[in-house]
Amino acid sequence: MKRDKPFPPHTRFDYYECYENIALENLFPYQFNLGIKDRLDLQDQLAGIGLEVTQGIDPNQREIESLFTKIIYDGKADTAKLEKKIEKLGGNERAVF
Repeated sequence: MKRDKPFPPHTRFDYYECYENIALENLFPYQFNLGIKDRLDLQDQLAGIGLEVTQGIDPNQREIESLFTKIIYDGKADTAKLEKKIEKLGGNERAVF
């Protein structure tokens, strides 16, 4: 993965679990030594704690953001087709561009 690019659409780990892991370890570097697991999503075996990561975002909004990312970063993307999908989901690509 490249540092200046978004996560690929399919990865071994969930984007939000990775994001939460990075955020917590940066905010509390001495309190956590978290690893990404299946259940609970983030676990610190030594401390005996675990966190389940959930998302509080509308599925349509998540899809809209994913489509915007494809428009911005994927040079081969069919922009017109993606813009139509965004509008169908209730988004407006003009708000970003």
